[in-house]
Amino acid sequence: MDAHTFSKQFLELFPEKFKLMHERESDGDLEYVYSTEFTDGINGIMKILAEKNNLQLETEFLNVDYTFFVEGNYNMRIAVEHENITKGKRRIYNFKKLINVNSPLKVLICYYKKNQNPEKISAFYKNKFEKYGQINSEFLLLIGEAEMEEKEENDQSGYYVLKIFSK
Repeated sequence: MDAHTFSKQFLELFPEKFKLMHERESDGDLEYVYSTEFTDGINGIMKILAEKNNLQLETEFLNVDYTFFVEGNYNMRIAVEHENITKGKRRIYNFKKLINVNSPLKVLICYYKKNQNPEKISAFYKNKFEKYGQINSEFLLLIGEAEMEEKEENDQSGYYVLKIFSK
């Protein structure tokens, strides 16, 4: 699976899963939603992506959140890090993990606060991937708004800024 296919399928599944996560929100505590309910929703999306594409999903393999393999093959096809925390240091830590994993597709899903600029975040990772990324690999950056639940129920626009870098 390439970066375009992964992003298309992820973004198709996200609105449905986000609606379920939003409906299960009970106490309105943002930290709780993001650390528990939201991660459960992303886990569900990853399972569906694996099934849809006949891939085997492993969680926390080599300390990477999600890794995808072709059934019966030891070569990793996709490495995914999902970082709920909006701090730059956490994003960089996960980016370093991805850059050092031998996988043709590396995916970083992260979030920004209203006072952060997603285009600056994207430019930073584009520069780092060009400098440190492996040849014949793709890096998919999905940057979501941390305050997603403030949108209208059926408005999924703007949840993610999508950037694909290839080498």
